[in-house]
Formats: sequence, structure tokens, C-alpha cells
Amino acid sequence: MIKLLLIFQLLFIHAICQAQTANDFFTQQQYAKALTLLQDMDTTVANLSMKATCESRLGLLKEAKKSYLQILNQDSTNLSAIAQLGSIYDQEYDLPKAIRYYRQLIQIDSTNSYYYKINAQLAIKAGLKSEAFLYFAHAHRLNPKDIGVLRDLSELFLANDQLEEADSLLHLAYLQDTTSLQTIMSKAKMEYTKKEYAEAVRFLLKTKGRIDLNPYYQKMLGYSFLQIDSFDLAISHLEKLLHEESNEYTHYYLATAYSKKEQWENAIYHFDLAIKDAISPNLFVYHANLGDIYTDLHQNREALKQYEEAYRYKPDPKYIFFKARLADEYYKDKQIAINQYNRYLKTKHFQKEWNDYARKRVLYLKELKHLSNK
Repeated sequence: MIKLLLIFQLLFIHAICQAQTANDFFTQQQYAKALTLLQDMDTTVANLSMKATCESRLGLLKEAKKSYLQILNQDSTNLSAIAQLGSIYDQEYDLPKAIRYYRQLIQIDSTNSYYYKINAQLAIKAGLKSEAFLYFAHAHRLNPKDIGVLRDLSELFLANDQLEEADSLLHLAYLQDTTSLQTIMSKAKMEYTKKEYAEAVRFLLKTKGRIDLNPYYQKMLGYSFLQIDSFDLAISHLEKLLHEESNEYTHYYLATAYSKKEQWENAIYHFDLAIKDAISPNLFVYHANLGDIYTDLHQNREALKQYEEAYRYKPDPKYIFFKARLADEYYKDKQIAINQYNRYLKTKHFQKEWNDYARKRVLYLKELKHLSNK
């Protein structure tokens, strides 16, 4: 009997030592070592929680799910196990199951703002924007100081073209923490959307020395410099951006900046590249700008070609009018100009002054042609 008691005592001491060692390994984040010990320990909720965490941290998600389900078999309202199962299914992109578990959290505790927040974030992933808005609104009501919720709500309002509401919420987030990089960049985007380009520049420059702006924000900075007439800075930033991202917009902004500085060769070069790279419906803009440049350079033949291309991509009567004036100046055969002016008049363009001018020129050129034939 004494021998049996001694064996039980030794087993009890061993179990305590094993539990302490497992706990030590867990605290030291030695999850593999902790898990080895936990495999042979009692399946109490505490041990299963530690085991499931180790499995999750080691990427053993299938095993972790089994452990969390074992916990729920013992305690069906265990919030930690429910939250972790939701998180794992979220990681695995099994959104319906993740939603099911996350919603359980709110059913058990409807006073926790965090539960509404993670439900909202998951709803956005699932494309359920209306649900996301309601969850974020609840989270904000329960915790008005949550910067992440303020930012996310602002994004939803912005996506719904509710600029004033979006701006107001983002301003509150910024007041909470003026050093937050994520909020600063959101503020820059907001000011850019509002076309407050000087403010967009101010916020983007606050990131200097802290992060390297990705191409999206570099382009935003370059364009904002362009809009506030800081052409040299716009060119500097956009030329650097070409090493990371060369597309039609970067070339278009650069071309515009060079045009403002009357560096025509560089402007033409980048407009040509914008046309070459174009995948947007903006081809008419690039051709029209080239038409303007070639007109200023008195290269009328090339200008005529560019305006015709602009009209092909967007049949705006003004391009025909520009062609008519150029033809009037460029061709000795005035019938070409007469044809273009008549072509313009047939469009019934709303510009009264241009219409009057075109009619007068047609009459004059016809008279001139008649006199020259005598």
C-alpha cells in the first residue's frame, strides 16, 4: 500500500514538473518543445488552450482547429477558442466558417467593441459592405477612440462618395495620434481626393525618413507637386518613379510638367510614351496635348495629325476647329481649310464665337479662291 502511494506521489510530482516545464517552454515561445510535452498531458481547457496556441504558432492549423473544438466540447461559450477558430478560418479564406464563429462572439458578448470590429473587417473581405458599415458603427459607438475603426469607417464613407463624413472621421483619427503613419497616409489620400494638393504634399512629406512611399503614393506626390506649380519637384519625383513603375499616367504627368516648363522635347517624348502605354480611355488627352505643343512650335503638319487622332478617340468638335485653323494657315490650297470649317459647322458646336469665325472664314476663303481663279 505504501509502495502504491509512493508511485502515485511520484506520478503526481512528475505531472506537476511536466506541466511547469511545458509552461516554461510556452512562455519562452519554445512552442515545439512545449507541444511535445503537452501531447501527453491531461486534456483540461487550460492545457488544450496552450496546446492549440502552440499548434497555431507552428502553422499546424488542422491540429489547432481540433484542439479548439475539443475546448468547445467542454465549454461551448469559450470566447478565446471561438475567436481563434474564426481567425484560423479567416487565414484559410474559408470566410463562411470564419463569419459563423465571429458572429458567435457578438451573440455571447454584445458589449465588446473588438468583436464588432473583427466582424466588420471580415465582412469587407467577403464583400459585404453594408454589414461592415453596421459592425463598424457599433464598434465606434462602443469605443469612439479606436483609430482603426475611425479609419475604416472613413474608407467606407469615401467609397460611397460621402466625402464630408469620411473626412470628419479621418480628422478624428488624426487628432487621436498625429504620428501614426497609416493615418498620415490616409490623410494624404483624403486631401488628394478633395483636390487640396498642397495639403496632400504636406502630409506625404511627413512620411519622409520613416518609410519609402510605394508607387501609388509617389505618383500622388508627383501629381500634387504638379498641381501646385512645383514643376521641378514634380519632375524629380516622377522621374525617380519611372524606375519602379513606368505607365501612361507617370509619362502623362511628366509630359505635363515639362510642358509647363516649355521643355518641349521632353514633353513630346513622354506624351509619345503615354500614348504607347495607354490602356485607359485617355488617349484623346495625350494626342490633344501633343497637338497643342506642335501648334506652339509651328509644326502644323504634325499638329494636324495629332488633333485628328484626338478626334478619333473622342469626337469633340473643338479638334476639328483646331484642324481648320491650322489648315487655313498651313495649306496653300484653301479648299482644305474650307472643308474643315464646313466639317466643323456641321457638328453644330455650341461655341457661338467659333461658329461665327468659321462661317466668316469660309466666305472669305471662297471669295479669295474665286478672285484667284479670275
